[in-house]
Order: sequence, then C-alpha cells, then structure tokens
Amino acid sequence: MQLEETPDGRYGLVAMGTERIRVTTWLDDDPYPRGVIETWPDKPTADPEALAAAYAARVGQLRRFLALAVELGGTGTPLVDVASDPVLGSYQLGMLAGLGPFDHQLLLAADGPDLAV
Repeated sequence: MQLEETPDGRYGLVAMGTERIRVTTWLDDDPYPRGVIETWPDKPTADPEALAAAYAARVGQLRRFLALAVELGGTGTPLVDVASDPVLGSYQLGMLAGLGPFDHQLLLAADGPDLAV
C-alpha cells in the first residue's frame, strides 16, 4: 500500500487486492464512494489440464499480438513474463490484452478462469 498527502491536505492511496471481491451494496458517496463487499472466490476448474493448455495458448496468442503491434509501430512492449498459474495469469492477460472497458468487465465478472481464458 502507498499513501501520500497532497499539498491541499487530500490523500492519494494506492492499494493492491489479494483476492477478488464484489460490491453487494453501495453506500452514500459522502465524502467518497463506499460499499459493502464480499469476497468472490473463483469457481474451481473442472479440468485443470484443459485450463493449463488453454492458458498456454492464450499466452502465446497475446505474445504474438503484442509483438505485431510493436512491429507495426504501436506503442507498448512485447509480453515478457506472466504467472505460470492460470488463475493469476488469466487476470494478467486480461490487463495486458488491450481490451476495452466492457470486455474488461466481462472478464472480471467471469465465474472463474475457465471462462476467462
């Protein structure tokens, strides 16, 4: 977590979650957006071997996509390293894939990595 006070007395906060959550109820936004949350674990994969194979294929596709984008003059860097775990890696791929907000939300709302990769 990183916390920094600005000259006008406000604070900036950066935090990284360690598990997936969802908002069950939104509360009054005064002075900032707030809500009641619950943890939202991924559903267990039905076939870990199939998930691992699908994940490896998606990593390869994203590597080719990013390299081609750079080759064609786009900004960015080729994919260097992602998690070997398909669950964690599926989130990383979603962040790196250059998707729009709607597609990002679809990935975040998937029940588990079987649907995300």
